[in-house]
Amino acid sequence: MKPLVTIISFLVLLPAYAQDVIYQSDESALKCKLIEVSDKRVKYKSLQNLKGPDRVLEPDEILMVFSESGNYIVFPVDDSYAASAMPSVATATPRNFDIIITKDQQVIKSSIGENSPESLQFKNLLTGQAQTLEKSKLVVILYKDGKHELLITPNDAAPVLKSVKKQVDGLFTEKSVPVEKERVATNTTSVNQTVVSTKNNTNEKANGGGPSVASGNTSQSGNTANKDTYGLSPEQFEEFKNKALIKTDEFTVNLQIITDVNTSREKANKTIDLTTGLFVNEDARVEVSNINTGIKNKYKIRGYLDRLLTRSSQYSKVELEFADISYASEFRKGQDGNYYAVISFVQTFKGFKDGIMVYGDVTERNATVILKLYDKDEEGVTKKVWDVFLADVGVVETRKQ
Repeated sequence: MKPLVTIISFLVLLPAYAQDVIYQSDESALKCKLIEVSDKRVKYKSLQNLKGPDRVLEPDEILMVFSESGNYIVFPVDDSYAASAMPSVATATPRNFDIIITKDQQVIKSSIGENSPESLQFKNLLTGQAQTLEKSKLVVILYKDGKHELLITPNDAAPVLKSVKKQVDGLFTEKSVPVEKERVATNTTSVNQTVVSTKNNTNEKANGGGPSVASGNTSQSGNTANKDTYGLSPEQFEEFKNKALIKTDEFTVNLQIITDVNTSREKANKTIDLTTGLFVNEDARVEVSNINTGIKNKYKIRGYLDRLLTRSSQYSKVELEFADISYASEFRKGQDGNYYAVISFVQTFKGFKDGIMVYGDVTERNATVILKLYDKDEEGVTKKVWDVFLADVGVVETRKQ
């Protein structure tokens, strides 16, 4: 059998805070720097002595190996497994989605929202549905930043992970697909509720999701972001374009939760807090229009969400649907050095009393999104970090349902 490919070549492409881990046959977790992985051996360096000699573990000493991309290998490695699964570990690319693996061997491409000790709330990126799973039903979570979380013992996890390895490899090696091509036509409140949000914004309005880069040249030669990406590679820029769509989608899912009459007040308030965290600041405004008078008003994001919650309580049932989330204009650089784009979507609101629809409107909306560079402190070191946020949300047209 030929030695399998090493993974050293792709380590530099991935987040620095991800971690290589070897689960040894006694189930102990050895954090390290992987150098080479093959069916014959695993070569690594101790984190306490990265300039020291390579260390080696034999196959019978290893249960599983997780690379800092979050991808993994289960030992022993048989012939067919080595030939088909192992090369994909070396070609794993950074992801803008999470992977959930369940005990019944489901592999779910997702965007994780609320993560509690008992349950996991997420958006299934293949179906477009918001879902909740008890953690007792999960084997592992492979986070988009490269971290992984085992929910059962390594010995119990190994056979499940080996069984679904090809499915996982398919997600790790697939080409980047624009998010708008993956989403379903609408989201409705008929699916299980979930709060989907990135972490609340810090003072720097950066949640760590953006890559650390040098500030670069601030020259505004060239009008579009593709001509001047201010330190971003084309690949990183595409990731942020996708992330803006995902955040818009998260915004719509959270609106569904807030307007659902079965949502508790406590959960609605928590969702309002999380939703404001998707925006560049709380001064961002959402426009509303009256279908009878045509008058438009703008409210700060938190005020808009509070009004939406109050309005929904007037009905015995509310259906809020969204469709056609897509770019209306590409990112362009503004005078302030930030990048701006517009994402459009269609919002349908229906209010029911005693099973009869008493109100309905359809609103075409445009949401401004901003790609910004921030100073972020990490362990006493200030870094330049990019991230994308929602800004003002406007009304193009509102009509009766």
